[in-house]
Amino acid sequence: MPSSFRSLHALPCLQRGQVMVEYLIVAGMLAAALFATFPGADRSVIALLIQAFQDAWATYSYTLSFPL
Repeated sequence: MPSSFRSLHALPCLQRGQVMVEYLIVAGMLAAALFATFPGADRSVIALLIQAFQDAWATYSYTLSFPL
């Protein structure tokens, strides 16, 4: 067998687990960006999203309370 064929054949074995490492890095960066507070903001993106859902639900439930 030519040596280039053997090196290409061994490549998938060496890269096993690389996708998991990349996934963990990206997931960690997303979690840090969503849960971290930024300068000038008193809450994180997740806290702002939760507050927006609570405000929307309060408005929706108030609208439903009107009699038809």
